[in-house]
Amino acid sequence: MPKKSLLLFLVLLSGCITTSREGEVVNSLKGKTLAEARARLDPIMGAPIYPRPPPAIIADAFPPDMDRNADGTITYIWQRDTGYYDVTRPAGGYVDTSQGRPIVVENYQNERTYTACRVTIRVDRQDVIVRSSVAGCGSSLPF
Repeated sequence: MPKKSLLLFLVLLSGCITTSREGEVVNSLKGKTLAEARARLDPIMGAPIYPRPPPAIIADAFPPDMDRNADGTITYIWQRDTGYYDVTRPAGGYVDTSQGRPIVVENYQNERTYTACRVTIRVDRQDVIVRSSVAGCGSSLPF
């Protein structure tokens, strides 16, 4: 009971709660196989963006262990774009004297930053998950 009241206190103090569906999925997959990870992650994030299979026309030219790291693991990466936000920053200024009196003119520029949710999983030669990480997948919900 003390844990629940402490959690409630922290949520009320911050005013929002952060959830990450992808993080919960990855935490439940530790020590399981790649097939189980794909069954849980593919519906949420789509197919992994890395490693990509080689084109079928030249697939015979690639060795079967081409994507293995030096320690024998393969890294799989899922990525989903979550949105973007704009930040207005000063871009300089000048003094305009064409009107007969000095006028300070300031320029601003909008910079668009894209955000993405990325899940990285490393599997050994038996396709068992040995390491995983989640980045940029949290979403704040107002409480």
